[in-house]
Amino acid sequence: MSKPVQITISKLAKTSGIWGKNDLIPKKLFKEIKLGTDDLGIITTERENLDASTMGTTIDLATRCFILKYKDAFRQARKGADILNLLDAKERASYPAELTLDTDYEIPLYGDALFEGANSLQYKSLSKVTKGDYDIIATMAYLEACYRSLNTLQYPIKDLNSVDFKHMKIFMKRCKNFFQHFGNPSIIDYEIGSETLYGDGDYLSPNYLVDFKLYSRSPIQYPRNRRQILMYYLLGKEQHRYPEFQTVKKLIFFNPRNDMAYVVSIEDIPTDLIERTRKIMDM
Repeated sequence: MSKPVQITISKLAKTSGIWGKNDLIPKKLFKEIKLGTDDLGIITTERENLDASTMGTTIDLATRCFILKYKDAFRQARKGADILNLLDAKERASYPAELTLDTDYEIPLYGDALFEGANSLQYKSLSKVTKGDYDIIATMAYLEACYRSLNTLQYPIKDLNSVDFKHMKIFMKRCKNFFQHFGNPSIIDYEIGSETLYGDGDYLSPNYLVDFKLYSRSPIQYPRNRRQILMYYLLGKEQHRYPEFQTVKKLIFFNPRNDMAYVVSIEDIPTDLIERTRKIMDM
């Protein structure tokens, strides 16, 4: 018998043809909370040089490094680096110039020195973080993206501009304020899986599960997000790897661009929706 094929929770959440129009947490169940870190309002993407995906991952990694002091913040980036370091000269030559600077291909492009420098950043206070430090974090974000998909290599690493740096400082203050409001997580970068599904989420505590979404719009406007966060909770609770899933009371999205948290109480999620979601997860 062949082994079942695993897919990611995020892929299942956006797969068409299997979800009914009501197979997601209703928007009206989410309480929208303004955290009031500052009075700057929505921070748009205008004049940012980083693409939206890299910016989002950079903020995730910077939060883990500078705010939560998480020693394994760059473990997925290390996996991406290992993949790139195994590419031979011919393979590297087909990718952007940033990957072909070394003439001696026996020397790893992304070696221990880079990661030692990145890991040392967790000892910096948030107020002392420089643009150069965020450049390193953005490189880590790029490497993590390479681990998740080698298609990332078709695009060059972009440099941070002054607008990126300005916005990152605002986002970091907002992320710090989020945790001051809701409490620090006990689990960072959790991983869950079954025979057919797997995924990794952002933050977990005995009280909440939260996904950070750096969007120009509200994250609950996207149906895939509302499906995805419920599947994270259901699979995590079923798996019993993390005790926190048994006590979680709230599912949360936090968007640093608008400094808003979107909170739904698990007790308010319809039981029939939970059952329908479980059936789709088991397909």
